[in-house]
Amino acid sequence: MVGMPAPRPSRVTLVDLVALAARLNHDEQRPSGELVARDRALAAELAALKADAPVDDTARLAWWMGRAEDVQADESADQVRGALSLAGVGLVALGLVLGAGVALGVFYYDGQQPVNVVAALGVFVFLQAGTLLLACLAALPARSLAQVPGLGAVQDVLRRASPGRLAFVFARFMPQELREALASAVGRSGAHRRVYGRVQLWAVLRWSQLFAFAFNLAAAAVFVALVLFTDLAFGWSTTLSIEHGAFHRLTSAVSLPWSATGYAVPGLELVERSRYYRGQPFDPVERGAWWPFVLLAMLVYGLLPRGVALVWAHLALGRATRRALLATPGVSAVLHRLDRPGASTVESVGEGGATAGQWPASGVGDRPAVIDWSRAAGSAGRARAVLGVEVDTLLPAGGARTPGEDAALLEQVGRQVADAGNASGVVLLVKRWEPPMLETLEFLKALRLAVGERVPIWVCPLAEDAEGRRVSDDPEHLSQWVRRLRTLGDPWLRVDGPEEGVEPDAG
Repeated sequence: MVGMPAPRPSRVTLVDLVALAARLNHDEQRPSGELVARDRALAAELAALKADAPVDDTARLAWWMGRAEDVQADESADQVRGALSLAGVGLVALGLVLGAGVALGVFYYDGQQPVNVVAALGVFVFLQAGTLLLACLAALPARSLAQVPGLGAVQDVLRRASPGRLAFVFARFMPQELREALASAVGRSGAHRRVYGRVQLWAVLRWSQLFAFAFNLAAAAVFVALVLFTDLAFGWSTTLSIEHGAFHRLTSAVSLPWSATGYAVPGLELVERSRYYRGQPFDPVERGAWWPFVLLAMLVYGLLPRGVALVWAHLALGRATRRALLATPGVSAVLHRLDRPGASTVESVGEGGATAGQWPASGVGDRPAVIDWSRAAGSAGRARAVLGVEVDTLLPAGGARTPGEDAALLEQVGRQVADAGNASGVVLLVKRWEPPMLETLEFLKALRLAVGERVPIWVCPLAEDAEGRRVSDDPEHLSQWVRRLRTLGDPWLRVDGPEEGVEPDAG
């Protein structure tokens, strides 16, 4: 291992999420023994590298992604990286073009009428402040708006109307392989909204601030060029009945951030001499005194806040991506295997049972909380033989039990999972031939609340009854469980049957 770098904390990007998800998807198609052998070898290598130095889960996962080579996953990540880069370039280009175009329109001067300071303030100060406020509202967690009726719907509209979503429009003009890679990444984020929802939100918000920053940058650059190379004249005019003193107070308030310098602060005399009315002649003498005020207003209220918002969104996206990386379904199993460098490659559990490398043992732990819904298994011994994991106590639920008894059971399971730590999960044994009823779905929702996010739950539909008699041979029975439970939108819930041919355990 000489020369091999030890894992270090690193910045997590959207591309890392795509690469991780692709690796985990490919791992699901590989034999369990092969995965265990690979990760146990990597665990031993990791233990030798890090020695006694503590390493966080993100760094270990990043190291694992670098060592667990997957050509297809790397290709997918490269394609998404290219698609994201093109989308960003497209948004910047659009922002620059629109910013320059709007500036040319607002600051248009043909020698007949002056540039209206009111219009400049409206577009580059008040409109910018308003849209930035709306972006902040869109960024708030939905739960923070739950107490205010109607704000949740407003927030959803704002998120859908964000300029950052133009990136998906640009995706339609990308090469096919990049377009498909980005569509796959977006589809995955929609399927696991509870994990990737904040990531997608901050990605869109970052794109929107990138667009707004480019817009304001181009507008300021065009304005400076017009001031340097043309003879702009400024004045102010509005249909509203505003007195000179009121407009002077407004400009004084706008120039407050730099008023201590005494520079670019319009005086009352300038305000009085600068008012004009459309169709009447005006005198452009000294009207150029407005341009420093307009430029600083554009920089302070347009460009600077957008730059700060862009950095803020970028940092928030990094935090959300880091959390989503660790919350991605399947990551807990990888970290569990990396934590056990000394374990054997394949550990048999029971006659005819599963191995420790299979999903139940590596995903829900070696001693998960096992719930027997409506006597699907009937005994701890049979559950142990079917699952291939240790079952100390079989927890009955559903059937003839009262809601109060099920609620008490959920509290017990929550405590058991909390005491076991990250390496534990929950298995719910159900009868495959009985379709999932509303009662079962409500129990699963309550179970998720009891054990918390990220804890893996395996719903295991059994094809045999408690006495070991085969009841279901129809694959549609398992498919209906998969389809119905998918509607719960729980990314940490898996629906799958046990290994076939498992003999019941006499215990």
